[in-house]
Amino acid sequence: MKWFSSESLVNGDVIADFHCLTGLPSLEVLREKKNTSIGGNILFFKLASNQKGIQTFEYHELADIAARRARFQKPFFVTRERIDAARKRNDYNDILQKYMGEVSLRYWDQFEPLPRAGMIKEDIEIINSLYPHIQLKSFEAMVEEGRDWF
Repeated sequence: MKWFSSESLVNGDVIADFHCLTGLPSLEVLREKKNTSIGGNILFFKLASNQKGIQTFEYHELADIAARRARFQKPFFVTRERIDAARKRNDYNDILQKYMGEVSLRYWDQFEPLPRAGMIKEDIEIINSLYPHIQLKSFEAMVEEGRDWF
């Protein structure tokens, strides 16, 4: 703790000063470590590579592709039954509700299901333009099978 003085702020910035005093990482570090949500057909491609038993993507590549193209961050359809079953296996929501009261839980049954077949070819082209070494052509044949994965 210290008295506020604009002259003593780290880099003249109250937020940077706060982070320095508390030992918290700077905002730049937090932004660099952002956990990008991965969705859309890139998630289908990742699951297809898992099904084939091949390492197609490194995690940093998935995150980079999703960060560059919003279409690879979109939420996707999951049935309420599947979500409720997953929630029953964990008690973390019960613990939160004990301390914070009723929690409004989200569902994903209003979103489009994966894979998004009409976008597969275009998505492959986008990914190949960013990472030419990632070969996904063979995954087009797995679209029908992939509908059961989500």
